[in-house]
Amino acid sequence: MDRSGVVITYNGLTERKIEEKIFHIQKDIVSSIGVSDDIEIMLDRVMKAVSQIEGIDSGGIYISDHLTGDLILRAHYGLSIEYMQAVKRYPSDSPQWQLVKAGQPVYWKYSDALPEMKLEARRPEGIRGIAIIPIVKEGRVVASLNMASHTQNEIPVQTRMILETIAVQIRDVIVRIEAEEKLKDAKNYLDIIIKSSYDSIFVVDEEGRFEFGNEAFFKTAGYPENEIVGYSFMKVIHPDYHDFILKPKFPTQKHKPLAGNSVPSRI
Repeated sequence: MDRSGVVITYNGLTERKIEEKIFHIQKDIVSSIGVSDDIEIMLDRVMKAVSQIEGIDSGGIYISDHLTGDLILRAHYGLSIEYMQAVKRYPSDSPQWQLVKAGQPVYWKYSDALPEMKLEARRPEGIRGIAIIPIVKEGRVVASLNMASHTQNEIPVQTRMILETIAVQIRDVIVRIEAEEKLKDAKNYLDIIIKSSYDSIFVVDEEGRFEFGNEAFFKTAGYPENEIVGYSFMKVIHPDYHDFILKPKFPTQKHKPLAGNSVPSRI
């Protein structure tokens, strides 16, 4: 209802109904982003929640790939396989990526979209209106929420507000999962280096048991992995050296305190 007392409607819904629908969509979004650390599962559930928005019948979420710098489609709905294949990746120097990097939401009649966008994929898709909402964290674009309508040439203002709110809601979760993926990639890279090294590399725990070894170590030690991991490092030491290894090298000395006040001393 506006100030004059007139009830405002949108696609047959009263303003109150719209607010209730927005609340339920946002509730579904919050529920979606808290159930999994798997970014694919989380984004698919976000897409399912977004699909409830009136007039928004297709779209996807792009994530900035930290290795290549490309913008990659990680979740989508309502798109044909042909169209999805045509727009699944945008190189870092592409016009589409540059548009997103500007960091400002864009709402277009789809026929007015960038000429560089693949027309052969766009024509049969029948999209009429498009929303591109960059997801920005501390000045850096980490993702983009791209939604579309096959029935509306323009994305309504109310819908734009909902989409921009959703973009903010999922921003921190995307950043967190992105950081976890970077850490996982770095760990995998380190594992490859260690396992493929020609030098013997191994790890022992505080009790002197082998926790890990690479192939070079197992070959040098003369034992397969299942016969050495979990066993004491003494297993690979020649018996002639056991006493030398086990003998304390730096015996502790006990000092009797002087009569009277104790005086600290350094050894």
